[in-house]
Amino acid sequence: MVGTGEGRGQGAGEAGGVNYPPFPSSLLLWERLGGILPFLGWLVSVVNYPWQAIVVSGLGLWFVGSRLRQYSFKADFAAVFAIGLQTIWLFWRLLPDSLQKLAIATGTQLTNSQNEPWALLSIALFPYVILMVALTDRLHRSQKRELAKFGELLTLLFGTFLTTIALVNPILRSLNLLLSTITLAFVTQRRPPLSLPLVYLTHIMGVLTFCSTINWLAPTLSQQVWASILLALMVAEWRFSVEEGLWQRSAWDIGLGLAAASFFLSWMNAESSWYGVADSQAHWGALWLVTPIALTGVANCTIIQRRTTTRYLSILAVGVAQLLTLQLPETRLIGLAVGTGLMFVNTRYLRNQTSALITEGFALSFIGALLWIGVPGLPRLALGGWLVVGAIAILSLWLARTVLNRRANALGVIYADASDKWAIALCGFELFGLTLHSILIYSGFITSGFLYLAATAITLAAIVYRSWRQPTNWAFYGIGWCLELLTAQVLGFGERSIVKVAFAERGLPIANIALGLIAQLVGEWWRRRHQLERLPNSFHILPFMVYSVYCCV
Repeated sequence: MVGTGEGRGQGAGEAGGVNYPPFPSSLLLWERLGGILPFLGWLVSVVNYPWQAIVVSGLGLWFVGSRLRQYSFKADFAAVFAIGLQTIWLFWRLLPDSLQKLAIATGTQLTNSQNEPWALLSIALFPYVILMVALTDRLHRSQKRELAKFGELLTLLFGTFLTTIALVNPILRSLNLLLSTITLAFVTQRRPPLSLPLVYLTHIMGVLTFCSTINWLAPTLSQQVWASILLALMVAEWRFSVEEGLWQRSAWDIGLGLAAASFFLSWMNAESSWYGVADSQAHWGALWLVTPIALTGVANCTIIQRRTTTRYLSILAVGVAQLLTLQLPETRLIGLAVGTGLMFVNTRYLRNQTSALITEGFALSFIGALLWIGVPGLPRLALGGWLVVGAIAILSLWLARTVLNRRANALGVIYADASDKWAIALCGFELFGLTLHSILIYSGFITSGFLYLAATAITLAAIVYRSWRQPTNWAFYGIGWCLELLTAQVLGFGERSIVKVAFAERGLPIANIALGLIAQLVGEWWRRRHQLERLPNSFHILPFMVYSVYCCV
């Protein structure tokens, strides 16, 4: 299409809105000959006569430049770009060899690039990038937007090439990234309205420049120090993102990327601790708790549309942070304590049961971790002690449920339901543990103890308290099972042989019969007290269950 009447009309229309008539094909032929002859002259002189090649290049620039102004063809812009680039090379060839060697030696010595002198091109050719940016900016002002976009793409590819060859040297890499960031910032600000891809590219280049400069000045920093630097950058980006705008939007997303990168660096150290390998830097993982703290802070002051998303990201970050803190006892306590506090703040605003369940889960885990380490002045908990702690936790959760329900507000009701669910789950584990212990007692392997008896009694009291006003079949099953366990624990005191005899021959059968009769009497009293037409199914099943146990014994 180059040189046709249609192409001429389109280019002129973009430049000034005037459509030119088609011109004769003979004129097209002369234009092509005019472009070929300078090229042949350049080929003849480029090897032995660089100054003549420069003159020919100047004529070529004049010729192609006039076509570019008249027709606005992309091929002409590419030709201008190539001719200008090779002209720089020709001027370099005109310099004496001694001056060339001196320039290269000085550059490599200043940048410590003796092993890769070719990387100096990343800085030496950067002024040409700036020249092309100025040219495309002029095209934008001339309303030749399509041609300007093509020129920007060509310049961006060339700039990317220069940055790539600069990566091998820290000094050149930092200088090239700095120049690229300044140039991109200039281009971005000169393009109203702001272009989202340009904003992100400029912002990312700025972050890379900062990190590259630190790596240049302190190349021996450890991974954990780098994770800390990225966390500091993350906080700065999120602090900037609390307002509305394209730059703020890019800061939010870049902050998420920095958080992910810092987690990856922290995990590389923390991973070995999970396999029992001692790592003196594993405690650094607690620093990543800055991420959920920052997210919670941003959620409190960011725009309304982003608050809910930020709080859920904070909850996710709280959970992920535990992977970096659970290995060591000290960091484990810190992680669970911070998680509890942050979840309490997030639940206050989210007001849903899932977040309340997570909050109470962190609180219970923190208490458990504290007891696992051991309270100063007290012995470490054994199995019986843990069962007592579990029973106390169940009773405490159901007491808290009553208190929270009396507050009669939405947040209290949410936490009351969460407390009820956690108590039910813990009660199931408690009964399972006590049942296994009772089986071992009956088998004669162990004897009972006061702590096991206390755990069973507290669990029974907790179930009775929970179901006193709202009885259910499952509650009655739990009460009956606790009574059976309590009987087994009481009969389990003594030596192994005596225990087995007490279970098999005298104690347990008699106790089971007594429990069956008690269940029937309590059922009848319950029916009269609440004026029920018929008892719940559990009152009929419990005696049968007790009798079955008796038969098995």
